Amino acid sequence: MNWTDGLGVRLVVDTVGGETFCKSFAATRLYGRVVTLLSTACDISHTNIARLRNPSIGYVQMTAPLYFGLHLARIAQTRILERGTKLFEQGILKIHVGRSLPLEDAAEAHRLIEAGHTTGK
Repeated sequence: MNWTDGLGVRLVVDTVGGETFCKSFAATRLYGRVVTLLSTACDISHTNIARLRNPSIGYVQMTAPLYFGLHLARIAQTRILERGTKLFEQGILKIHVGRSLPLEDAAEAHRLIEAGHTTGK
């Protein structure tokens, strides 16, 4: 909220789920958008915050077009991914790696993610 002068962000993309998804409503501006890749459930306090902000909430499942046999939707997804690849190649999209850990430290990596001490992928 400090970064947006108290307005909140226009878009939240949740790739963590659970409590992170539920807390994202407090960071979303009025009529903002929250998109998640995961199944989530929130307690009533988070739901009430969401109701006050009137967000659009999207549950994204990339395999849905394949599951439902929607060929045109699969083509549209392919175009989106191809566009992203071009933006990456042009240096417009960048990958940020916050930290690398060896496989034997997987438990520590999970602890850091769950505690919210990570950035990037």
